[in-house]
Amino acid sequence: MVSSDRLPGTLARRKGGAGAFAQVVTGSAPHSSEPRACNERAAPRGAHRLYFCHSLKRAVSSGCLPACLPACLPACLPGCERAGPGRAPGTPRAPRGGRRGRGEAGPGGGRPRGGGGLSSRLRLPGGGGGRPAVIAVGAAALGPAAAAVMWRAAAAASAPLRALCRAPPPPPAPRRRAVSVAVTPAAGLADERVDTRVAGLAPGQPVTLRAVVADERGCLFQSCAHYRADGRGQLHLGTDASHGGDYTGVEPMGLFWSLAPAGMERPYQRLVPRSTGTPMKVEMLVHQGHSQPGAIHGPVMAKAEVERWFTAPGVRRIRLKEGGVRGSLFLPPGDGPFPGVIDMYGDEGGLIEFRSSLLATHGFAALSLPYFDFEDLPKVMKEFNLEYFEEAARFLQRHPKVKGPGVGVIGTGKGAELALSMITFLPEVVAAVCISGCSSNTVADLHYGEMTLPGLRFDMNKVSVSDAGVFDTFEALDDPTNPANSPCAIPIEKAEGHFLLVVGEDDRMWKSSLYAQLAIGRLRQHGKENFALLSYPGAGHRIDPPSTPFCQVAVDRVLGVPVLGGGESKAHAHAQEHSWGKIQEFLHLHLG
Repeated sequence: MVSSDRLPGTLARRKGGAGAFAQVVTGSAPHSSEPRACNERAAPRGAHRLYFCHSLKRAVSSGCLPACLPACLPACLPGCERAGPGRAPGTPRAPRGGRRGRGEAGPGGGRPRGGGGLSSRLRLPGGGGGRPAVIAVGAAALGPAAAAVMWRAAAAASAPLRALCRAPPPPPAPRRRAVSVAVTPAAGLADERVDTRVAGLAPGQPVTLRAVVADERGCLFQSCAHYRADGRGQLHLGTDASHGGDYTGVEPMGLFWSLAPAGMERPYQRLVPRSTGTPMKVEMLVHQGHSQPGAIHGPVMAKAEVERWFTAPGVRRIRLKEGGVRGSLFLPPGDGPFPGVIDMYGDEGGLIEFRSSLLATHGFAALSLPYFDFEDLPKVMKEFNLEYFEEAARFLQRHPKVKGPGVGVIGTGKGAELALSMITFLPEVVAAVCISGCSSNTVADLHYGEMTLPGLRFDMNKVSVSDAGVFDTFEALDDPTNPANSPCAIPIEKAEGHFLLVVGEDDRMWKSSLYAQLAIGRLRQHGKENFALLSYPGAGHRIDPPSTPFCQVAVDRVLGVPVLGGGESKAHAHAQEHSWGKIQEFLHLHLG
């Protein structure tokens, strides 16, 4: 060993910090007092090299490295590793026959001989300029056996410290919560809003929300909308806007009222529940990325199911076959009495119950009344007798669960027109809600005793058909303002009850806005103000309870062809939600 005070001060520390070796070359004697710097020319063959350990503050001779290295390495070089013969990892390969590096050349500057050249190196983590310091041991100084002993001793001595000094693994990235979608309530009434939230997304992450439902026949309906998560990775459909898909803007119930037949289904079908005793099950899905309606959607990240019920617990449904009356009576839970309402739809015929069952959930005794194409009723609209409707009104008025003295009626399309006739001629009816109706009798003649109201006729020559095969009947009905058609007008001025007229200004089935104005003009002409009007820009023909899927074009059940109903989806949906509350207020006001 050579004391540190015997080495030149310029070699006391090699640039690179603590733990680095300064390499010096001595003469043939292992403890020569005249060391030369490592950047001088290579020493003669057989020379020893000295390595100065800055931690131990002493020099280490290559001649005694096998004995000294295990002692100094644990102190000053924790974490060093064997680099293998010839070249340290990450260092450039030296040219053949040229210089191998400072102090590493063999005799004559050529390739070193013996033991495979420079048989061993140590790569040290404290090298100068950020590079690992390298200990080079000449083959002339150490034989292969001695070098092997040195490396085994060094590895054994430094292994525990290597483990202690190894850089700790980086902390695991915080685990993101799994993506979830929650719909509240998971089971609720079909005319009530739900609260839809998504959590666990990355901030700003684009997703597509999709709703999927199958009707009783197995026909698939779906809708989708594009959203982006907020800074917390969350979505709330009650406050966050859709950026695309089937609708845009903040629409908490948009996924419900925009449901439409899936691409593989027959188009122009209307999603109407045929059974009120079972819920409509809607699956809500969160897809990765934005995908257009009808396209293949991205991977599903989360999903949930929501049940939409049309009957509340405790509501009773009674099928009627009282005399000539057909239909279903829905009674709210409790003893009553309850305000009574007759419910009728348009020229699609059959029994449609979902509006009646929803009215019952809100405290009305509601009679869903079909008037053709059901059981033993007429199959087509050829002519009607008002006595059938009179019998239904009397049955409901006299029911022990119904409060008097009168009952109400609500109708859509042809049903609205019949509602006007009922409140006009039947004293049992004291309130009428007319949705998209005509103020004159249409299509089929209406008889009541000796009186007959002829029906306005449709001129099929005035029906236009689009390139897609959609029928537009807007101009087809005979003009009720033509004096020749005055016998068809319903004399509503004779009614003692109250009217609520509900129309969509974009109704393309017929001119319901014009017909409402004609009705109001007739009432005012006779000094009557017993009416209210709800007129909705952008709404189409069939204004149903809230969140009922919008259907701009629907297949006519009688004609069997797609007919344009008009309207724009968002405006129509807003009209449905607003009018439903106003209808209930009107009925409660005038029926008690």
